[in-house]
Amino acid sequence: MSRKVWTPDYEGTLNTPIQLGDALPADHLARFVVDIISQIDLNKIYDGYTERGGEAIAPEVLLGLLFYGYATGKSVHAGSKRRATKTWGFGM
Repeated sequence: MSRKVWTPDYEGTLNTPIQLGDALPADHLARFVVDIISQIDLNKIYDGYTERGGEAIAPEVLLGLLFYGYATGKSVHAGSKRRATKTWGFGM
């Protein structure tokens, strides 16, 4: 008698789109940080951007990393990009 065994589809899982709204609880710190940043007027920062150089990173993203890092006690430094790709909160 052969037994039916479910095997995971790792590639399919890696390519599954994730809805962060479903993945993060309503009271998650990352949601609070995004809400606070959305209330800040960043026009002065955007006005300082020029067409020179490569693609700029939105100040909301940088502030989000900074605020979330300080709120969790993790300083923002060169390892932040690596940590941001491995941590849900930093990914929001």
